[in-house]
Amino acid sequence: MSNEIIPKKELKKHVATIHTSGVLSFTERKLLNVLLLNAFDNLLDKRIHSIPVKLLLPLIGWADSLNTVDLKKSLSKLTTTEVKFDLLGDSKEEWGTTAFLAHAKIKDGVCTYEYSSFLSTKMANPEIYGTINVSMQNQFSGGYALNLYENCKRFRKVGSTGFIEVSKWKDLLGASAPMYDDFRHFSNHVIKKAMNEINKVSDIHIEVVYQRHMRKVTHLKFLITDNSQRSIYEIAMETQESGLDLLRETKAYKRLFEHGIGDKLALSMINEQGENKINDLIDYVENKDKKKQIKGSTAGYIRVLVESGATVTTTAYEAGKRKKEIEENAAINTIEKSEISKQETFKKLLKVMTLEQKIEWAQKYFSLEGAGKEANFNVEKGEFSKGEPNIHFMSWMRKQNI
Repeated sequence: MSNEIIPKKELKKHVATIHTSGVLSFTERKLLNVLLLNAFDNLLDKRIHSIPVKLLLPLIGWADSLNTVDLKKSLSKLTTTEVKFDLLGDSKEEWGTTAFLAHAKIKDGVCTYEYSSFLSTKMANPEIYGTINVSMQNQFSGGYALNLYENCKRFRKVGSTGFIEVSKWKDLLGASAPMYDDFRHFSNHVIKKAMNEINKVSDIHIEVVYQRHMRKVTHLKFLITDNSQRSIYEIAMETQESGLDLLRETKAYKRLFEHGIGDKLALSMINEQGENKINDLIDYVENKDKKKQIKGSTAGYIRVLVESGATVTTTAYEAGKRKKEIEENAAINTIEKSEISKQETFKKLLKVMTLEQKIEWAQKYFSLEGAGKEANFNVEKGEFSKGEPNIHFMSWMRKQNI
């Protein structure tokens, strides 16, 4: 049996797991928070925790995907990433080190994971709490913003992080690329961008204060206050979310999810068609599938029926199949033309990019999927080392909407 996701969205997180050397990617840090939230109430009672993959993916922002390849990579990273307690020296407890996860596996659509007994005890009874809004983390678009948010949020009550060395902030935020040895790059591409995003989408507002020695910035301090504009937005979001949560509790939503239809699409279908009609369509499709009359996926067939406005009759069934065949053939041609166009546009774009633009894209890559690959980037030329580092970066670039 899988754990039930605890209804509260606020996660009290041990400061050591927040103040970790920032080697985690954006996705890995979000995954870490969701897994901890799922296990939090049972940290001392259970060693092994579990959550259905189809529930886990939407919680980390992958609402329209059931692909577990990247999820497995992220889980693997959490089993090999070191957690150092008392990284900032603000706790009275002893120093300690362990890995985020002692074990993780995916079987029969369920993700099972385990913390070491040492880590479970520390996280269940932390001396210093940092409170993280797990639902808010998906509002951030990059890892630096989420890292900075987590490291500032716990100081909200005192209003300031206090002055911390620039080198330590780089470590905490995961800004380890050689380009950040130049404080201007670190300030412009990490600190300022992360601050702007935090002040725009989160429940806190931060300002940075610099401490200098011989004109060189040596320490940074962040002043933290409530974001009053965000409070109004939060109320609106909560109202909207409560309505969406009701839809997620319906039989139709759960059945759509079982057929592999993602969160956003399922909600849209029920909202537009109504729960009764969706249930009728699913009954119809499942009956056809039992008779082996559906060659493709049931999810694709349901989607065609919904989008075509079909009713559950033989005529609608045949019309739906014809529509699906036509759309599939058209989609193949569209994809081929789109890919050719993308490749040509991408090549042209790279040629006209300035060095500053290339650095900005590299910085975004490091904060998302390229964590740990900073050493392969030549900041003077704005290029990655030839071979695998460059191929991986180029592949990622092609997926961006540029």
